[in-house]
Amino acid sequence: MAKITANEELREVLRRQLGDADVAPTETLGREALTIGARLAARPDVPLPSVTIGDDASNDFRILETLGEGGMGLVYRARQRALGRDVALKRLREDAGEANEIALLREATLAGRLEHPNLVPIHGLGHCEGVGPVVVMKRVRGEPMKVRLADLDRDDEPAIAAHVETLVHVCDAMDHAHRQGIVHRDLKPENVMLGDLGEVYVVDWGVALDLGEDRVDELLVGTPAYMAPEMVDHSGAIDERTDVYLLGGILHEILTGRPPHRGRDSTSAMLNALRPVQIQTDHLPEELVAICLRACALLPENRFPTAAALRDALHGWLEHRSAAQLATRAHAQLAEALVELEGDAPDHAATLERLDRVRHGFQNAVELWPGNPRALEGLDAVTEPILRCQLALGNLPAARRLVEQARTTIDPALRARLETLEAKREEEERARHHIQALARERDLAIGGESRRAISILIVGALSATAAAVFAARGGTEPGHPTFLFGLSVVLFAFVSAIVLAMRSRLLANYVNRFTILTVLACFGGVVLHRGLALLAGHTGLEIVQTDLVLVTVLISLLAIVHRGFLLVSAVGVVGAVVAHAWPESARYAINAVPVLLAAGIYVMWRRLSFSDQTLVERMGEPPSDAGG
Repeated sequence: MAKITANEELREVLRRQLGDADVAPTETLGREALTIGARLAARPDVPLPSVTIGDDASNDFRILETLGEGGMGLVYRARQRALGRDVALKRLREDAGEANEIALLREATLAGRLEHPNLVPIHGLGHCEGVGPVVVMKRVRGEPMKVRLADLDRDDEPAIAAHVETLVHVCDAMDHAHRQGIVHRDLKPENVMLGDLGEVYVVDWGVALDLGEDRVDELLVGTPAYMAPEMVDHSGAIDERTDVYLLGGILHEILTGRPPHRGRDSTSAMLNALRPVQIQTDHLPEELVAICLRACALLPENRFPTAAALRDALHGWLEHRSAAQLATRAHAQLAEALVELEGDAPDHAATLERLDRVRHGFQNAVELWPGNPRALEGLDAVTEPILRCQLALGNLPAARRLVEQARTTIDPALRARLETLEAKREEEERARHHIQALARERDLAIGGESRRAISILIVGALSATAAAVFAARGGTEPGHPTFLFGLSVVLFAFVSAIVLAMRSRLLANYVNRFTILTVLACFGGVVLHRGLALLAGHTGLEIVQTDLVLVTVLISLLAIVHRGFLLVSAVGVVGAVVAHAWPESARYAINAVPVLLAAGIYVMWRRLSFSDQTLVERMGEPPSDAGG
């Protein structure tokens, strides 16, 4: 048949096929047309078994009620007496001719070849005297999918999902049929039966096509409101992808409540089949809409290649639903957060907390469905609002991580602002570290324990020396310059050894270094002074008097560290005055004053260590050797 491209040509084909009959867009065309090909097939080689129908107990079946009427036959609920069960019994109308008889037999044999949980089992095929051929099938208690779709709320996604699960079963059944070389050609919600126990059955194989045996008739076959383009204009072969289109039509009705092709009559509906299917996606699941549009693509090569592929896509959507719902909720929350952020005085901390929850929502959606486009889009969309909040709050490290991890290009203005703030922060950090370093150098708490320890050792050494001098009898006079010089050398060596042993702690900062250098200067200065005095021929009294002045001056330098050392140095001042005013007391002063000075230094360090908070602590950084 030449390709149909005009309304009038299509109407002429319908007129020749149907005569004056008026067929609605949702009614099946071509049941009688199929018999053109069916006549080429011989009747069954084996005679049909005889069956009897009637109320008499001797009959095989008793009619209980009429279940439905079609264009060429009737379906009854009947009692099969031999097995005591209810069955569905299909027979021809009384005025049906030979063509319809052949069509019924062919439908039964095709359906009988298919064994699948979603296909109604054929129990038998027989011949009843006065009635003709009858088909005995399983009695299905339920209603067509069409009835339930009429009450479907399209805003109720769980309800839509339930019907998609039904369609998955239909796809599974059609995949089985296609593997047997059979194409249904009339898939629609009316031909899907939903059992009371949740069963799903594909019914009415009256216009089914056996791809291995039949030729395609040059007449219109199928339901106009659902037809695939190649069923209308014969532009391509009828194959499994034709049924894929029809399955997409069922999905279209699930989503929209309407068949894919609308029209005032069959002709206008079929003409619409030659145009792309469109769906308004305002409130519908986007992934499901995309699946429907692909299944209903105009060209067969652009559709899902098999019913199994469509089934897998639908099954994937069912698995992705929770992820899609998470993404949808997160997008709604993002919109609310953006309104807050654009306000006159946004609370950036509260908005950031909200945006973090939004981001976690998108991340969870991606974990459930790695390819979730809405979730990935949301992750991109939430990045810059979070970055704005982080910048406003001064969380620069978090902002930098956000920029580095961003999947899309960040607004150049935001990036420039981040770089400016980072440069300013770096400068502030350098200044703060410099101040902290200075504070640490002046921190009295660092090395305090070590300073107290060396003070105790010096006090002990000086006390022992003083005791030894007073207890000495005979030999070199304690006040002799040679003795004084030797004693100072021994003490200087002792103190130097202690400093060397404890240098890591005693030289930790400026305070410690200045203190230790001052102490070493005292002992070293005394050694130098006494050595020079010995060479100059000074007397022991002159040496002791000058020593007291020298030590006092050096100890007073510790006031640079803390003014309390001025009080300690006052002891040396008193000793020097006494030694000069009363020379006979000089030997006592030179032994007592160093001990008192060392003891005063120890007491001073102890008081400072326990009463002063460190400068570094006040700046928020713990000291490295506080109290140690």
